[in-house]
Amino acid sequence: SEKLVDACANMFAMLTKDGYLLYYVARAMILACALDGEYYTAVNEENELVGFCLWMPPGKVIFSTWVPRHILIITRSQLTKTTVCILYLTEFPKFVAGCLGKSNWKDDFWFLHTLMVRPENQRQGVGRALMQPVRERVRISFTFEPIALSTTNQNNVPIYTSLGLRLLGSRVLPSPWGDWQLFVFSLDPQSAALLGEHSAENEDGKAPCSTKFQPPFNVPRWLLLTCCALATLDIVVYVYVARLLLSIPGQSYAGEIQMRNQYVGLDELYTSQPPLVNTSRYGPIMNMPRLSVQVSSAQPNKVTLEDQHRHLTNIGTLSPPDRHLQVSHNTHTVLQFRTMDFGMERCALVLRLPIVGESDASSANTTTLDICTLDAPRLLDPRVLSWETRPRCQKHMGTLVGRPGREVQLPDFPCPWGSLHTYEVACASDAPECNIDVWSNQHEPWGTF
Repeated sequence: SEKLVDACANMFAMLTKDGYLLYYVARAMILACALDGEYYTAVNEENELVGFCLWMPPGKVIFSTWVPRHILIITRSQLTKTTVCILYLTEFPKFVAGCLGKSNWKDDFWFLHTLMVRPENQRQGVGRALMQPVRERVRISFTFEPIALSTTNQNNVPIYTSLGLRLLGSRVLPSPWGDWQLFVFSLDPQSAALLGEHSAENEDGKAPCSTKFQPPFNVPRWLLLTCCALATLDIVVYVYVARLLLSIPGQSYAGEIQMRNQYVGLDELYTSQPPLVNTSRYGPIMNMPRLSVQVSSAQPNKVTLEDQHRHLTNIGTLSPPDRHLQVSHNTHTVLQFRTMDFGMERCALVLRLPIVGESDASSANTTTLDICTLDAPRLLDPRVLSWETRPRCQKHMGTLVGRPGREVQLPDFPCPWGSLHTYEVACASDAPECNIDVWSNQHEPWGTF
């Protein structure tokens, strides 16, 4: 309010011992900071003014808009315009820039132009409270903008020092009101150390300051190296884990692990003469292929996803034991079986096709398939199996002529317990039409088993 501005200007004039001259200067400063900066006041319980402070944020300059209006008032008091301009616009900024070590300090610093407290209210924390809003704003904004100020009262030096500010330098400046002993302070929100010496001299040949402000982010070298080492270690670990999860190393597949015999001693029982036990007779047991993967000559390097029916449920990811038989002139299916039942060591390869439509029931609707035995003494890795990487064909095992709704099989062959049997199912070379695409599961055993 106008009343509060007037009270602050009167306090400024009273405390600087020149009421007529500095009253109007104080009003100009207060209005300028209220317009472009920060203006804080402190009142007591009777709502009487006890102190105020004026701040200009980074990038703002006091008097940039208000001094032209009040220069006439100052000249009425027989102060020359040249003296005022030299004091406020030349010598003072030059000295502050030398202390802060930045020619463009107005763009980087919060500058406290005025902080005044009535004598009877001093040493009660009023000054600290008036500075706190800007200090807190700088702290929570993470902009790391330093704070700077100047004072012409030597008695204020220990006060600002107790508030955590660092005295950067001092100099006597002439003014229309007598010589001013000017002191410049700075406070970095990160408590960065002041370093170096500013030996540059001003035009009068006097060294304006003995130290220079160090920019924020003064991180110790050992801490920086430690952070870099930890970041590098994290990246290496992440890359290693990602390689384990995403890579497809064929040599580490379970096929390298030898399968142990769980029927220890049963061979001696059944092969001894005379037999120590009677041999039981059971009907055929269906053995589904442990692996059924498609390879294509049209895409020789393509690896087909085996577990295509894997899906997410409320209890987690499920992989049903479905097997896919797909055969065409370009696509073959690689099957691998393992005999698991002791004593049932005669096997036969069976083909069963479903009836999809009325046309499938015709006896003329047949599909001729060639079965080739592959050279695969170990478990195949479906993650690397393609047309190019499939095992070579050892021998032609036989030909199956499939009809929808019927079951056909090849002659039986010996299949000792734990043995692997790998086949490649392809269309016969003389088959005019050949296209089979069926799925098998534990409820509907279609395809090859």
